[in-house]
Amino acid sequence: MGDTLTRVLVRRERILSRVAQQRDGVALAFAPLQRPVAVVDRLIEAGRALRARPGLVVILLAALFALRARTVIGVVARGITLWKTLRSLRALVGRIAG
Repeated sequence: MGDTLTRVLVRRERILSRVAQQRDGVALAFAPLQRPVAVVDRLIEAGRALRARPGLVVILLAALFALRARTVIGVVARGITLWKTLRSLRALVGRIAG
């Protein structure tokens, strides 16, 4: 009976080792998707926040319609430029610090 238990325990350890290797492989394969998934998570959270506050959505839409289309496009373009600049600065600081 002891010999059978030993074989079962050895087999179990081999299986657990193989599972750990496969888990590491999956984590490595999906590592490049970590940042995009985080962005999607933030977008989902923002969508939920807006759904919870319909009055805010109405106010924002009214403000957009009150502004001229050209003004809105200018604001969006400046926002995108600011966002890209901040991303570049964050990457530069990361390279300098790391």
